Amino acid sequence: MKIIPSLCCTGILILGILLCSCERRPITEYAGCWVRVRINWDTARIEPNGASVYFFPKKGGNPYILWTNHTSDSLYLPVGNYSVLVFNERVNEHTDIAFRGTHSYETFEVYALPDYSIPDFLQYQAQVNHDMSKATKLASTANPDVLAVARMNMFCLTHDMTLKGVGPLLEFTPLRVTAELLVTVRIRGLQYAAVPSGCGGSICGMSEGMMLATGQPNLAPTTQYLTFRRADFDPDSRTEGVMQAVFNTFGPLLEQDVNLLWMQFLLRDGSIYTPDMERDVTGHFEMTDLPDRKWLDLSVGRKRWDNDDPITLPYAKPEDGIFDVGVNGWEEGEVVDTKL
Repeated sequence: MKIIPSLCCTGILILGILLCSCERRPITEYAGCWVRVRINWDTARIEPNGASVYFFPKKGGNPYILWTNHTSDSLYLPVGNYSVLVFNERVNEHTDIAFRGTHSYETFEVYALPDYSIPDFLQYQAQVNHDMSKATKLASTANPDVLAVARMNMFCLTHDMTLKGVGPLLEFTPLRVTAELLVTVRIRGLQYAAVPSGCGGSICGMSEGMMLATGQPNLAPTTQYLTFRRADFDPDSRTEGVMQAVFNTFGPLLEQDVNLLWMQFLLRDGSIYTPDMERDVTGHFEMTDLPDRKWLDLSVGRKRWDNDDPITLPYAKPEDGIFDVGVNGWEEGEVVDTKL
């Protein structure tokens, strides 16, 4: 009868050996914790409806994504090494920009969407002349929405962090990656121009977008249209002054492409004046990094390079029902120091 207890003991011993010999994966493959994220938009001077936070595993695989409507939130992450991107709004909530290459940190790119609408100044010209056939849809990209980005190339979530009960806190202060471009054109015969919104132009050789991980513009050239919003005479002059336009951009392609400025002006008699030649403005953009944004300045007609003469508008006598002499119809805007 002692055989049965001996067999039981032997079976228990064998089972214990088998259990001990089973392969066990490191616990760190399963460990994780809630990572807290705090975002400060004050430096970017924007109040977004929300934010997108992407955690890209260094070992590869799909990113972990946090979409939040708050400035503080959290996301559960496994132990590992990550690259992080933070920007305003969700990827599908922007109007004039979109994203591609969103599967990895290195390929994540923002770009301006195509815009086949009629530029404002061409619409205005057509309305004045009662000829909508002149209001042509022109291929270009839209002036991009304001985008602010924060990036972190390496974030290490260790097993020790998961044992503290409260996950780590990551704080981000996004900065604007879209720049504001101020175009200032010096004009002789400014008194012959109609309202600024009837005058405008285009700049080719601008960047279509940028890589979020590096902040570098991509190499796809595009054309952006501009409508002048302000006109100012020089002090003590009623014939010379400047027109200005401000719009968002990803910047010029610098040495990779040629930047040509084309302009067209609505005159006080309802006629349209187009200068014979486009202005080659390659390399003449001046960039300033302000605390809250990038600022680009392009001043034309200051004779700083060859053929950089002021635009000279031809004589235009106002006709009945078109425009009265004076500047009463010109838009008022923010006063900008052009330093001309």
